[in-house]
Amino acid sequence: MTKKKDPSELKPKGRKPSPKSTVIEVQSRVNKIFDLLVAGATRSQILQYAAKEDPDKNKRAWGVSDRMIDEYISKANALFSEQSKVVRDREVGKRVSRYNHIYTACMQAGDRRGALEAEKATANLLGLNAPTKLSHQDPDGKPLSPAVVVYVPDNGRKAGK
Repeated sequence: MTKKKDPSELKPKGRKPSPKSTVIEVQSRVNKIFDLLVAGATRSQILQYAAKEDPDKNKRAWGVSDRMIDEYISKANALFSEQSKVVRDREVGKRVSRYNHIYTACMQAGDRRGALEAEKATANLLGLNAPTKLSHQDPDGKPLSPAVVVYVPDNGRKAGK
């Protein structure tokens, strides 16, 4: 009869399991990949970045598989979708507040031209300007016919000859 081995004496089969990344580490990596994507990095550049050591923080490389990096990239791409959702009222409010801030700073600095530009920008943003209409009618109210311009080369001749 064979004697059973103590489980502590057995060697684990296959790869050694790597420790799981914390939620904070994952979020930090996704944010870094987001920044890299904004800067125009390709997948291979992101993989190279993840494999490098960080000399400033004395940290080792991320130590995750390419598949995990692809998941991080997917999460970073989802952030782009999130950021494209704009609450119009909030964004208009931000712009109006910024223009008001610029207007005040310009007036305090004596820059009336800058203040006027801020006023114009605010009025334009809020649609306060009177609409401008291009007239496609002659003074009698009849529609204008399109002008036809015919180019005739003069071949170096003077007019009238």
